[in-house]
Amino acid sequence: KGEVSCVMVILTDEESGERFNLLVKQRRIRNGGFIYEQVAGLVDEGDTPHEVAVREVEEETGIKVTAKQVFQLNDEPYFPSSGTSDEAMYYFYCELTMPRQKIFSCQNNETGVASEHEQIFTHVATLPEAFDLIKNPNGILNMVLYQRAKGEYHI
Repeated sequence: KGEVSCVMVILTDEESGERFNLLVKQRRIRNGGFIYEQVAGLVDEGDTPHEVAVREVEEETGIKVTAKQVFQLNDEPYFPSSGTSDEAMYYFYCELTMPRQKIFSCQNNETGVASEHEQIFTHVATLPEAFDLIKNPNGILNMVLYQRAKGEYHI
């Protein structure tokens, strides 16, 4: 499949400091239904994984971020299913602080690129809720790498 950038989008309430994970919900082939995921996109020829991470945040959530707001979690690609796939993953996060009202205005917005036939809906979740909603290994690994980078989880 190639290289993929996966981004954990963290929205922090400017008053309480409470953090939320802005997930995306979209239909996937594996079961034909909607599943919750972190923001992600394929790295096309000529793009860097970091450029893709920045672009995908806007395309899939509607939130524009700069390159300086997106941080890479792994220097070399990870191969989460090396026995069955050559998919190489790059993991990122971005943290944005905003009023609580603005955080929840991100709930259930339809996004995606129409020309790519994407039908994506945003979903605001607490970090524990996100761990319960995410069922794919890439999203789970991104959450663990983020927590390790923040000193909240030791592996």
